[in-house]
Amino acid sequence: MFEDKTYKRCGCHGPLVHKRGKLKGKPKLDAEGNQLTGPLDRSCPLLNRRDHGSWYYSIELDTKVGGKRQRAVKGGYKTQKKAAEAAKTAYEKSRAGLKVLSKETLGDYMIKWLKGKQDLATTTVPGYERHVRLYIGKYIGHVPLIELDADHIREMFKAINDENERRDAHRAQVEALAEDAQAKGLIWRQTPPGDARGEARTVWNEAKGRLAEERKQLRRITDTPTQHRIKATLSSALEDAVKALKVVRNWAALVELPTYKRPKALVWTAARVAEWARTGERPSPVMVWTPELTGTFLDAVVEDRLYPLWHLFALRGLRRGEGCALQWSSIDLEARTIHISHQVVAIASKVFREDPKADSVRTITIDRETVELLRRWQAQQATEREAWNEAHKDELWQDTGVVFTKENGEPYHPDYLTHRFELLITKAGLPPIRLHDLRHGTAGISNAAGMSMKDISELLGHSGIQITADTYTSVFPQFQHAQAEATLAVVPRVNRVTPAAEATSKSADPTRRERAAKRKRVRVAVGA
Repeated sequence: MFEDKTYKRCGCHGPLVHKRGKLKGKPKLDAEGNQLTGPLDRSCPLLNRRDHGSWYYSIELDTKVGGKRQRAVKGGYKTQKKAAEAAKTAYEKSRAGLKVLSKETLGDYMIKWLKGKQDLATTTVPGYERHVRLYIGKYIGHVPLIELDADHIREMFKAINDENERRDAHRAQVEALAEDAQAKGLIWRQTPPGDARGEARTVWNEAKGRLAEERKQLRRITDTPTQHRIKATLSSALEDAVKALKVVRNWAALVELPTYKRPKALVWTAARVAEWARTGERPSPVMVWTPELTGTFLDAVVEDRLYPLWHLFALRGLRRGEGCALQWSSIDLEARTIHISHQVVAIASKVFREDPKADSVRTITIDRETVELLRRWQAQQATEREAWNEAHKDELWQDTGVVFTKENGEPYHPDYLTHRFELLITKAGLPPIRLHDLRHGTAGISNAAGMSMKDISELLGHSGIQITADTYTSVFPQFQHAQAEATLAVVPRVNRVTPAAEATSKSADPTRRERAAKRKRVRVAVGA
């Protein structure tokens, strides 16, 4: 049965007295008869003051060790009421099966949790470790796991946002230093030769030195998407802690963060391309080429050694890791299919081969042109293999079974494809997109070609059509115009406003005038 026992104590030192027995209240003496001194604990005469000492609780738990009930003791509370409430909470947690005497901190638990997590993708682990090291462990890792609550997590995100404000202010300071250095450099260039020019150069160098030092201290803002990922990491860990009876509930689930929407993919229309050419700025982090721009890119890179791969990326929507891992054994040129069952992921320049998510394992159909390109690539690879083995007797061609390889048979690193793609775009003078954005283009082109959302979702390897519809499918301007015109045509009208250019051509059409006259006669007859 729960019975809380609260008391007050402090850390004062002073003369000690006996607390029990016949000598209770009398001084404690040493061998020479001098009164002993030490921690007064609960006997400090100042404890009757509200601002002196702190409150503790001491309760017996239902759990036993060696036949003896365990006792939970904890202090540091400002009031007796708070100590009593904490005692009741501890007792209830113990009754629920939680180990309230555990000294395990959240930071200790997170490290153990990461080590024991076997179902995480290779690319997920570094992100989780970074969240634990830079945020969870730093701000609330010291909190005993059994005492963790939603307020601790809210305090963590408040601390993160406070740090963001400091980093933002420092970034503004660096920008001011950059402007100052630029101004001083301009003064130096405009100063005539002589002592003054030398002094101006010294001033400019000092300004550049200050700028360089402050730039080294720049730190990235922990933005809203990152905060959501930090919360997701903590939530996943606490969900497992609930199952292990380490915490009473998933406190992270109770914490609300500012809403975040994924950046909307925008199409590179003629107007946006013109603005980009003028300012160099992208309208959105995610941009999509029109079919015309995609065609321009493919025409521009047709002589590139990896053209078949760019063709697959643009029209079949492979991820870069899937392209790097693609095996000849997964391609059936007669059936015109490719089975996607592996991918390569890059972490800190190291490459790992792993199975993709279950929904990403798929079989896609390819067109006849792609089949021909792959046949030619297969023949080219065989020629390169023969030439390499002839020229390098001590280092034979690497037979990995991978489709897209270097001249020595070595598979490509995913980062190389990203850098190569960016270089090809720059050479072609095309508006920039990310390599991954070709998947957005694939979705839009497939949609324009009449594929259903379900088929597009399966082509891209998504878990459901909602992801495809919300994130990947962009409607190109020419098809938007056609849809708008088709909608207009559905509604029968007599007094329709006609554009001037069309009106001139239509007025010269006697058939059109006859139809209009006939409709007028019908209306008159109906009115009659």
